[in-house]
Amino acid sequence: MDSNRAIVHTVQSVLILLFITAHSFLMNGYFHANRFLNVAAYLAPIAAKCDPTLFRNSLYVRSLEEKSARLSLLHDLSPSILCDVDLERLSLVQWCICLLLTIAALFYLGKTLTGSEIAGYGTALLFTTTLNTWSLGSPAIYINFFHHGLQWAILFNVVSLILMLKKRYPLAFFFMGVAWNFHPMSVVFLFLLFFPYWVVHRRACGLKALAVCAACFALPALPLLIKSFSYLTMQWNYGPEWMIAVRWTAWYTVFASTWPAGYFVRAGLFFCLFLMGLSSLPRGEARRDITLLVGTIGILCAVGTVCADLFPVPVIMKLSLWRTSWIYIILALPCIMHLFITLWDKGFLSRFLIIATCVLLTGYIHSFPFYYLIPLNLFFFLLLKRYSLERRYPRLYNHLTLAFLTLLALCMGYQFLFERGLTPTAVGLALVFLFLLLVSLGRKFLPPSTYSRPWQTILTGCLFISLLDTAILYHRGGPEIYYHGSVLGERDPWADLQLFARTHSEKDDLFIVPPYINDFSLYSQRATLGDWAEGANILYMDNSFAQQWLERMNDLGWKTMEGAVSGYNGLSTDQIVEAARKYRASYIVTEKPKHFDLLRMYENSRYILYRAPDL
Repeated sequence: MDSNRAIVHTVQSVLILLFITAHSFLMNGYFHANRFLNVAAYLAPIAAKCDPTLFRNSLYVRSLEEKSARLSLLHDLSPSILCDVDLERLSLVQWCICLLLTIAALFYLGKTLTGSEIAGYGTALLFTTTLNTWSLGSPAIYINFFHHGLQWAILFNVVSLILMLKKRYPLAFFFMGVAWNFHPMSVVFLFLLFFPYWVVHRRACGLKALAVCAACFALPALPLLIKSFSYLTMQWNYGPEWMIAVRWTAWYTVFASTWPAGYFVRAGLFFCLFLMGLSSLPRGEARRDITLLVGTIGILCAVGTVCADLFPVPVIMKLSLWRTSWIYIILALPCIMHLFITLWDKGFLSRFLIIATCVLLTGYIHSFPFYYLIPLNLFFFLLLKRYSLERRYPRLYNHLTLAFLTLLALCMGYQFLFERGLTPTAVGLALVFLFLLLVSLGRKFLPPSTYSRPWQTILTGCLFISLLDTAILYHRGGPEIYYHGSVLGERDPWADLQLFARTHSEKDDLFIVPPYINDFSLYSQRATLGDWAEGANILYMDNSFAQQWLERMNDLGWKTMEGAVSGYNGLSTDQIVEAARKYRASYIVTEKPKHFDLLRMYENSRYILYRAPDL
């Protein structure tokens, strides 16, 4: 009988995880490249290995090959894998597999830390592309680019984290070794966290156990371990140009002093929510371990700031220590879900707060501003501390719902007056209210047997998620899946321009593109004079490449950190022709309404392609 129950429970869990995976894929979409990330730049060196006649005039590709700056087994294997297959189809298939496994790992992490399967499912549901925005330093958690390797590293690192928390250290290090082959930097972060963790738990993991852990790590990491050591022994030259270029292109992950104040406010609100979730956990080892790990992450981020903004140390800057915050985000999700479980039965208001916060955190309603978390956090705190505060402030608690609605109305009024997108936000909150109202009526008028069973509760939750997903996808026009240059059934003008350039130019032709727009080489398979994404790789290269890249950007009008757009669009025709002649560029691209008095080869709704004057 018990075995049958176990089988039924396992099947139920698998079905729920498959549902969450489908939900996550449809709602987060899929992007083979990203206009705000530099991952598509990884493909140019791979394409050059598949076809050596490509990118021979690319400063970026040549410099990358000289320095062997890509440390990833997938990068090394990609030329033999991708030369004969459709890259985007392969990437899409492998991402669906990786997403399912990551969802399962996050479920188990949530269950391990809280002891609740519901918290595990909630942790998996909160795994979205917007997690980056709730932290600082661009932690890059939800990333689905096959050629990058980070998505597989995140999966194996989460598994390692679970095993570490369960004190199964040799197996944890084994999976860290596997992850090393995909993205060594993310594993370095776990190493840095493990040291203080080991100091606290050294009785359970002596020196002999550490030796076993080292062997368990080295065995699966061996394919890339030797290359990693050779990378460390290379000579690197850093100068003022390197520092300037890194500040211009990698500010979002290195230089905390350049981050807008809104970033800190948003991250601070999420951190407050995390602290309330942490306080809701029972006192015990899991709570102490989370506190220790998150505290260590805070120290590493402080070191990263000091060694970048105050006393620059290139080696530390290369580590991008602020990106350790991805581990903090992963640890925060189970804590937040435990807070929600703790408060779920506190009444209609608490349920509304929980569901509204989940919708806000996931970012599925794009126009749902982060400052709504201010009243949500405030009332979570009031509900969490109700027993200790109600005697002091009885009037507040007698009118708690009215007080919340007043603050909510103020937020909506501010959004209506100063921002856009109030309608989707209001409709989303109205759907949450309507759903909870229907559930409350059902509990009031229907017999308990119709809603008290666990599978019926889960089915109700899945039904609500499906209805909300349907409404959001209908509003968007469908899932945002970028595939072969099209999204939502329409051709991306940037991809359209690239495809034309590929069929109407020679392989050795050099293109000048707006330096603030990246990924021109993705579909065009043509070299560019440079852009911000190629410049972002300077963080992992040296001063020689930085000098040449900066000279090119200055010739394209980019002369200050925030001057890429205004600088390029402020160039005259004579200035762009001079740059084309200097670097022997054959074609020039502008984004409308900017234009040059040159021969137009092609234009679409957003971009114009010109033929540069003959040299």
